Amino acid sequence: MTTLMLMPTLCCLAECPSPGYVILSLMPNGKQSSARKPGRPVNLPRQRMKDYFVRDQWSDRTFARAWRAIKAIIVFTDDPDAVTAAVKRSTRPNGSVNVAELTREAIRIQTEWDKAHPELAARLSAQLEQKIAARKRRKTAK
Repeated sequence: MTTLMLMPTLCCLAECPSPGYVILSLMPNGKQSSARKPGRPVNLPRQRMKDYFVRDQWSDRTFARAWRAIKAIIVFTDDPDAVTAAVKRSTRPNGSVNVAELTREAIRIQTEWDKAHPELAARLSAQLEQKIAARKRRKTAK
């Protein structure tokens, strides 16, 4: 909700008996000092990863593939060092990261998790199939 405030001003005419008023609009939260930067909020973990891999000079699409793989590794493992180990295993001899290998590593970790938790994997895949079917129905309805 935007707050409006009336601010008394001095009239430019010396003989004017009544002061004029200027309408000031403040920021939605009431203070101009707490205004946020325009645009989408920064995803800090994603930004940290982008800063970490800055020397590889990836395109946005390659970075998105690596980000999805790393998120999958984080979700399907309990080990906090799993991401570091996966990146080391998918690093080439010249030091650059092979994103396709990192994606395969994420798929391997997910497959191991599916084998360890068959009842949860079946429920999740059923939910995913329902979402895909609903998306297809919405697409054909347009």
